[in-house]
Amino acid sequence: MTAKESKNYKILYVDDELGLLDLAKTFLEKENIEVITSNSSYESLERITDLKFDGIISDYQMPEMNGLELLTAIRSKGVTKPFIIFTGKGREDVAIDALNLGADRYIQKGSNLRTQYSILAQAIKNEITRWRSQEELKQREEEYRSLVENINVGVYRSTPDGKILQANSAFLKMFGFKSLSEVQEISVYDLYEMPPLRNGHLQELKEIATQKRNELKLKKRDGSSFWASDSVRATFDDSGNFLWMDGILEDISDHKELENTFLINDKNYLSFLNYIPFAVFMIDVKGTIQFLNTKNADIAKCDYQELIGKNVYDFIISEKRTQLSKKTLEMSEGEVVSHEVNLLRIDNTSFKAEIWITKIQLQDKEEGFIGIAREIPN
Repeated sequence: MTAKESKNYKILYVDDELGLLDLAKTFLEKENIEVITSNSSYESLERITDLKFDGIISDYQMPEMNGLELLTAIRSKGVTKPFIIFTGKGREDVAIDALNLGADRYIQKGSNLRTQYSILAQAIKNEITRWRSQEELKQREEEYRSLVENINVGVYRSTPDGKILQANSAFLKMFGFKSLSEVQEISVYDLYEMPPLRNGHLQELKEIATQKRNELKLKKRDGSSFWASDSVRATFDDSGNFLWMDGILEDISDHKELENTFLINDKNYLSFLNYIPFAVFMIDVKGTIQFLNTKNADIAKCDYQELIGKNVYDFIISEKRTQLSKKTLEMSEGEVVSHEVNLLRIDNTSFKAEIWITKIQLQDKEEGFIGIAREIPN
């Protein structure tokens, strides 16, 4: 036994027989257990809140109140520390009642003093160690819960099928919900302005099994939308089954508005695009052309201004036109996708081109896309 272990446990021992109290104190303190004794149940109730005990040992049969009554009284005070019934009366019904009332152990005294106190000492240490571990875990969980509740970004946990398991206050406020139960009545898909996007995100998470950050447009409870940055980590079981995902959500609407105001309104920027040796275009979610740089005139063999307001998909010669439109709509914010397509000019001649496209927010705060096209020589 080391000095470090000394006085690591402190218990209150209650028994109406003074001789047994002294005997128990002698044996247990040899096991580095500090023992405070009491021969009165009522007195022990007063002392339990005054002194910092790690646990309570009690006889069963006592005149003022028996061990079970003392246990009930102590638990009613909110004391959760280990309580062990240590008695010479071996009755099964008492043992069952003790455990049902919240006792941690029921130990019957034996004829061999050294053995019985050795068993009691080990039980005391085990139960106090277990209780301390549980309390430490509760404290860490409370600290973590407090941290999550007080940060100004949304934190949530959801299942692959869209059920919201947990969400902090910032998450609820972000979407306009008053309580966790309210948001648990809906599906995560209901929070997406474009719900099919989530299926693409899920598939990516299944493939990379790690954290992924997306910028996407989400929908509040009142139907209004906002831009968010969503950083997600997936959790799988040992068999590879997708259990849930933990996410951190941040409202980036202000950032996106500044970013895209610059992109659309800055005349120097738009002028610069005219010097790029590639065709640059911007379209809305329906494919309507919003902007073209002058290089488009060389490729289209016409005044590029004639193309403004037309639908870009009308110039794609492919049975995959609908599929390309769908893939574009399902793109994640920040994702860049390339395609090789056959395009049609105004004069009905065709050419092959490679295009790169990414999602942006247009001036009217609606989603759109910006792309670059390069003609592929025959």
